[in-house]
Amino acid sequence: MTDRFLLFRREDHPSVSGDWSYRDGWWFLREADVHLTCGKSLQLRKGLFVTRPFFYSGCEELFVASTSWIEVVQTLRRYGIPVGCEAEFVWQYLESQCPLTNKTFCRNVYVLRCGEQVNYLFGRKPQASLKKYVPPAVEASREEPDLRKLLVVSLRELAMDNAGFHLSAGLDSSILIILARQLHPEASIKAFSCKTLGRGPGDELPNVHRLARDYRLDLTVYDFTQVDLLLEGRRLIETLHYPIAHPSHLTRFLLDDAISAEHMDYVVTGRGADESLAGYSWHLPEYADPRRHRERVLVTSRGLLQSIFKQEWQSAYFSKWARPAPLSLTERLQYDWWTLFESWNVIETSLERSFGLEYVNPFLRREFIETLIAMPAARLIAGNTSKSYLKKYFKHTYPQYILEYPKRGLTMDINAYFQGYSSREIMHAIFNDCDFAQRQLRRSAVEKLVEETLTGTGEYGWQVWSLYLASLASIKLSALGHQVYS
Repeated sequence: MTDRFLLFRREDHPSVSGDWSYRDGWWFLREADVHLTCGKSLQLRKGLFVTRPFFYSGCEELFVASTSWIEVVQTLRRYGIPVGCEAEFVWQYLESQCPLTNKTFCRNVYVLRCGEQVNYLFGRKPQASLKKYVPPAVEASREEPDLRKLLVVSLRELAMDNAGFHLSAGLDSSILIILARQLHPEASIKAFSCKTLGRGPGDELPNVHRLARDYRLDLTVYDFTQVDLLLEGRRLIETLHYPIAHPSHLTRFLLDDAISAEHMDYVVTGRGADESLAGYSWHLPEYADPRRHRERVLVTSRGLLQSIFKQEWQSAYFSKWARPAPLSLTERLQYDWWTLFESWNVIETSLERSFGLEYVNPFLRREFIETLIAMPAARLIAGNTSKSYLKKYFKHTYPQYILEYPKRGLTMDINAYFQGYSSREIMHAIFNDCDFAQRQLRRSAVEKLVEETLTGTGEYGWQVWSLYLASLASIKLSALGHQVYS
């Protein structure tokens, strides 16, 4: 994977690498659907539903943009511009896992989100606005989307000999396996799953094995029950380049690292189905209440954050939460495209780059997204049933044991993995040699979270894990060049 780079110096011509094109005063990068022009100010805009991330930053005399977060950071440092850790982003990240923000882990380095337009004056903060997707009006009598046709486009020409499929017992990965078998009745189809501690994909293995038997899969199940969590955290941060992740990202990291050793070129995933087909719990009607939606998507209370951090920071906020009117399903889906989707874009691109893999995401094809997002909410959510259209369309295709089983997915129960460590080991891992942790975090509050997690009196494994990764990330950031000013 090649990174694309653009550098503007005031009163100078831009320095460009990669497949940028120039027309009518605008620079255009097709693979990230980014347009950029420079007049009295720099203007950027990015198209919708694009999976390639794009980062930018600037100062009084310089503007740098790239598909690589690290390249932006290193370029700033080459020009003598100090780059520090953004504590506010860490606060927001702990608060919601995937915050609604254009901030990144580095102060004054931003991510350009899908549908975002930015006006940037040299030396000032960017003025950003998000453009929501407005689906075209669809007549109620319109023929329902042909999901099979939309999905098999990605699978028909896929070379099965060097492709592998993520497999859980969920609806998304299962249907891709089933469709692949229908398209390639005699091919060897390789599927990969895993077993972890506590709640997670291990709970689904009986059904995974049934799928493998029923659809003649070459199944490999990796055992991740004995991984050294602190060691894997260090490997994760070294690999991702963009230094922040949560437990589901760790599972993908471990799984795809193992798959890459099998000499696969392509990995087929079910990513995007929940956003396109309304598969998350907060898509159900009860979460149309703005207060309930906010409570559901936030994972760490402000009070707990105030106890952890020495300084209070601003939360990332969805403007729709402030109004009394209900949130439509389209608005809740839009929130996911601006948060979860953007987070996974950064992580998946980093994994592709590091492992030499190419991800095939049939549920993220633009035609698929635009077709499904235009559907009436009543077709996506029937009563209290999520993904109702997917279930209805493939009701004669899914095995009954898949339709009836509650989804776990490729997640990881971090609380279970911390049980192999002492409080002292974990605290040392977070605070030792980490200027960011020592400056920004209250040691006593973090230690309380650790001890409650280890004794089972609280479940703060995700928060502890996140602080550990932020600590590692700040050390890595410092190692990239000059001293980090936290």
